[in-house]
Amino acid sequence: MIGMADTVPSTYPAADLPEGFVYPQAFLAFRGTVGQSDLLPWFFFNPKGETGEILMRICRDLPGAPVPFVSLELSDGDAACFDGTDHSGHPRVLYFTAEDPGTQPRWASFDDWLAEARGDAAHARGEAAAG
Repeated sequence: MIGMADTVPSTYPAADLPEGFVYPQAFLAFRGTVGQSDLLPWFFFNPKGETGEILMRICRDLPGAPVPFVSLELSDGDAACFDGTDHSGHPRVLYFTAEDPGTQPRWASFDDWLAEARGDAAHARGEAAAG
């Protein structure tokens, strides 16, 4: 894990975003409705913190102009990112892995990512309880 997690999803300042990029409304509505532990092993980071700055710096030159918004706990930089070239307000979600620098389309939307993240969290809570 590169740095400390934030407690709720945050957005990058407009000046740091690819030109024309619009955060999905579902993501904006989601902010503040979840506690950090609700989606572990995924964690939100502060875009103005060390993790957010490092991920944005890495992603800036990648195809799809990815806009990172969440990372995997105990990883070395794996992150889910919005497709920064999408100006529709409904970008697909790309997966960035530090082991294979680049991004791959993985989810059609934030809602699809969120459904899988909730499943990952339920699975992790089950493993911890069985622990």
